[in-house]
Amino acid sequence: MYPTSECKLLTSRFGFILPNAFFSTAVSTTRPNQKSTPTMQALNILSKDKLAEIARKILGVQDVEITELQLKPLDGQNFAGDIVFCDFKAKLDNLDDEMDFHWAVKLPPLDSRARMPMHRMSRMEAKEIFFYEKVLPEWKALVKDRGASGLFKIPCCDSFYSEFHDDPLQGSLIVMDNLTRQGFHHPDDKRRTGLDLQHSKLALEALAKIHALGHAHLNSHGGGLEKALKENDLLVTCRTFVEPEEQLRKTLKAGSRAKAANFQALLGAVQGERDFVGALGKLIAKGDLFEFRRTLYRPQPGGFNTVCHGDAHINNVLFR
Repeated sequence: MYPTSECKLLTSRFGFILPNAFFSTAVSTTRPNQKSTPTMQALNILSKDKLAEIARKILGVQDVEITELQLKPLDGQNFAGDIVFCDFKAKLDNLDDEMDFHWAVKLPPLDSRARMPMHRMSRMEAKEIFFYEKVLPEWKALVKDRGASGLFKIPCCDSFYSEFHDDPLQGSLIVMDNLTRQGFHHPDDKRRTGLDLQHSKLALEALAKIHALGHAHLNSHGGGLEKALKENDLLVTCRTFVEPEEQLRKTLKAGSRAKAANFQALLGAVQGERDFVGALGKLIAKGDLFEFRRTLYRPQPGGFNTVCHGDAHINNVLFR
């Protein structure tokens, strides 16, 4: 059903990952039967006036008159925020011709007592904006400088506008191209069964490019790893997992226990003759999995430090 020539990874969280760890997958707690829906608060933020203001800043024009606007909230797409498709027509600088806009806008989960505190405590929104505004342009410059544009098509959805406010009701948001208009699709039929081998390879290739770019980016910093980490402090995963606020620490520790049980059940279904369940049990018996994970997330001088997609979940993968 889905041609498998290209894969795009959508960002949710990015962070540094350590030399002896595989890629970190903080699986979303949103399930297909547990829908999270953008609220009227989110839709009210995306008024004609607000969208016209954003279009003026992006295009560098003086006047944007929106003549048609359709907002389409997406159900159950994202635990870390709400997604709204914005399709509109606008006249620019009083010209007669209209221009079509097709945006995907991500906003904080404004009405959720469960999601919003976690969202702000873990700085998901701020980190994502930082990645788009600072890190991604530096990656693109690095690829161009190394003459590797043919090999490294940046495997992430581009953002071209973002705002962050301490009060999210003022309009904290990220504006991206709506890639579904370019032929990309979520693998909806794979959400319960998982990706097949061909789709899995495409997703892993995209992740590998992120790892390679992240490693090259850190290694190419003139001030060395220590200065690179300082300049990219907001992305360092230890801000969430190594030095969390107390309430966030309690939440993450509880999540670690729940995930350990889920992984044991999963391993029991696929392990065959190999005792993966027993091996994981021995690791659990050694102590607190949360504390163990904290040690893995710390960047190490001389190690394979890189930037990793922090939510390699099926909701964050598009194919065409």
